[in-house]
Amino acid sequence: MRFINLRFALAQVRMPHFELAQLLRVSESALSRKLTGRREFTVEERARIAEILSARGATLDASWLFSEPVPPRAKREENNGVPAVGR
Repeated sequence: MRFINLRFALAQVRMPHFELAQLLRVSESALSRKLTGRREFTVEERARIAEILSARGATLDASWLFSEPVPPRAKREENNGVPAVGR
């Protein structure tokens, strides 16, 4: 699955994929292929998606939408830097 950040942002503003497809003027299947990474979003589509989400109240950086998700860092013990396991 690609564009997890974009999917998260869509869920936050409660926008279904079919509505985004309508606003982008692409078919639902074309949007689905882009969301799964089988096709690429154009630069214009990326900018338009950021505008659409911003108009819906999302406060985010447009580049974040299409970046790879970063896993959270492991918590470290205060004294020796050893990962906290089982806590």
